[in-house]
Amino acid sequence: QELFTEGQSVKIFEVSFRKEEPTQITLPKLEEGIYQLKFNKDKDEGKLNFLVVNVKDTKLKLPSVAIAEHLEYAPKETALILLGDLNSRSKYVEIFKQTFLIDEKTLNKNGVVVLEIPIKSSYSGGIYLRWFGAADYKTYTSVINIPVIYVNTKINAKLEGKNTLEPGATAEISLQAKDEMNSPVNA
Repeated sequence: QELFTEGQSVKIFEVSFRKEEPTQITLPKLEEGIYQLKFNKDKDEGKLNFLVVNVKDTKLKLPSVAIAEHLEYAPKETALILLGDLNSRSKYVEIFKQTFLIDEKTLNKNGVVVLEIPIKSSYSGGIYLRWFGAADYKTYTSVINIPVIYVNTKINAKLEGKNTLEPGATAEISLQAKDEMNSPVNA
């Protein structure tokens, strides 16, 4: 395997893959940047691209982006969103739940920044973020959908059916699940 950044090889190492179990790859400490891990040096296939980001003060020079750290979030987590453009100055950020504007912010840092969004339970089902900025008579923008899972901490389940059955008999069982508000839960 070979690790690249900006077209330059960073490290070459051997990894053996087994079908039966996951393979763990230990990478060296990496500076902030864009990397590509090639799994087959002889062919142009088997590549993994990834970013290493300094969350507190990123210096990445990227075109207009909005990238979430994770594919989905749960209430009480914090979403980290990489957003901006290498040429953008101040950015105006809007966060929507369905078609309703639920939050807006102005970020006064040039270039790409990391925005922290505390995920509330009211965001379940997902939120939508868009940002835009301008510099030198040009506009920059990007959007991202941020999936937020539904989390029910208390579910009451009721299972109904016959207590005893003859061998080979067909069982008929019903399951009812309700949340803490006594509303039906999709199973």
